[in-house]
Amino acid sequence: MKVFVKILSLSGILLAMLSGCGKELTIHQYPPFWTPDLKSVAVVPFRGEKGGEAIAEELANSLRANATYQVFSPADVQQLASMQDLQIAFGSDEVAMAAQVRSIDSMNVQAIISGSVTTYGTTTRNEQRQEPVMVYDSRLKKNVATGQYRRFTVTRHDAHVAATAALLTPDGSTIYATPQPASWQQYAEGSPPSDSAHGCLAVARSKVVAQLVEHFAIVKKKIKVKPDETLIPAGEYFEGKWDKRKKFEISEPAMKIVLALPPECDRNTFRIAISSKDSRAYIAEEQITWSRQIPSMGHVFEFVPAEIAQAGVGEGKYTVKLFSGTSEQPSFEQDFELVHSLEQ
Repeated sequence: MKVFVKILSLSGILLAMLSGCGKELTIHQYPPFWTPDLKSVAVVPFRGEKGGEAIAEELANSLRANATYQVFSPADVQQLASMQDLQIAFGSDEVAMAAQVRSIDSMNVQAIISGSVTTYGTTTRNEQRQEPVMVYDSRLKKNVATGQYRRFTVTRHDAHVAATAALLTPDGSTIYATPQPASWQQYAEGSPPSDSAHGCLAVARSKVVAQLVEHFAIVKKKIKVKPDETLIPAGEYFEGKWDKRKKFEISEPAMKIVLALPPECDRNTFRIAISSKDSRAYIAEEQITWSRQIPSMGHVFEFVPAEIAQAGVGEGKYTVKLFSGTSEQPSFEQDFELVHSLEQ
């Protein structure tokens, strides 16, 4: 009996884990300030004792590869500006800097990305270690200590990079600023370590730049959501929760399908489609372009159960599927039933 109870407990834990598993949605994440009219930006060297030029150049190259904007790098600014203008453009006065960048006739700059490096550096430490020398004892059929020790040095390189950034108008006012620093720590440890201190610094810098790109450009990314909290056949909303339902009476005036997505889905298009269970024909479809202004309770789609039943199999099982963007493959689905009476 005790074994049986344990098996039931483990099964319950497994089911709970599976029900809480997330599903991936592929979206395009839009910066909150972005509009189609914003087409060109200039990146100037970040302020700070170290790393400012390296981070700015890598950020400019990554933004150029991303293709959200036409991008002018610090090297472009340096090539086109006079020495006096360059000293101002790469200085700490953001209003003066913006004015000088704006004054370069050959650069049609609509916004400027400026920033500050708060951390940029590496440390290396060596630690002496020892381990016993082991040999295999055929009589005992196991490894045994010889009483001798192998002494060796373990080297660890640590690199830490952190930076903040802001998007400025050509007159120097702030459009958007990162809410907290983009930061990354990278290390390599071993005898010898798998990477050098310089290599760790390059990785940390690239990770920080990738975070900054997500702040300032449109990026394709995968996010995780919980299906049973995202696509919900529902009754009423009470005390911050939807009454999740698996059955609806055909005679009900309306049934709800709730779509609840996180704010990063802003400006992405989603489609829901209802079909009879295992059918390839969709009975009803609705589409929405998500907005971060939609309340956390989600967007409610309403359908008439009698109309769904008439177009489907009548009383029986149905499925609602969620599609992201132009994908022809559903991201996930939820099942529900239409019945003549909930008491049956």
